[in-house]
Amino acid sequence: MPHRNLTVCLLLAAILTAFVATSCRRRGPTAQKPAAEADRALEQPLIYPPELSAASTPGQVAARLIRALDEDDEQTLRGLVAARHEKEQIDALFRKHGRRARTTPELAASLAAAGWRATYAFMEQGATRVEGEEIQGETAIVRASARLLAGGRPRRLIIYLLREDGLWKVRAGIEAREP
Repeated sequence: MPHRNLTVCLLLAAILTAFVATSCRRRGPTAQKPAAEADRALEQPLIYPPELSAASTPGQVAARLIRALDEDDEQTLRGLVAARHEKEQIDALFRKHGRRARTTPELAASLAAAGWRATYAFMEQGATRVEGEEIQGETAIVRASARLLAGGRPRRLIIYLLREDGLWKVRAGIEAREP
């Protein structure tokens, strides 16, 4: 599955970014304030957006994700993450390589949100629209149309969701493909 490899690569990139940021914050007083803000973000509870519910469709959840990306709304992004699933994925990756992970759902949510922002950074804000959804049991795929910042070329975004705690939540790794 090509999307599985991309998801693993994005997850590894997010983990590497987190470790680099953690290492850099110990190097001097100029980096202490942003590091403290990042630490506070990790302590914030994961809150599912109040306008969504167990009755919300994957397309509605994906539309809320896109709006949160457009608004750079960190709390909503973190609340939309399938955090327990992503924590398990990170822990499994560490175990595979003989390491013990110290991941929390909050850290997993922050890493997933950072990955989404990195993918979406190349898209034109306000130009992304949900086109359709496919539901298969407890998982779903939402397709959205987007435009690149450079040249306005179209892109298709693939957003993967799963049911967690009775709610549709978004998995790490949004795919951006040519249509």
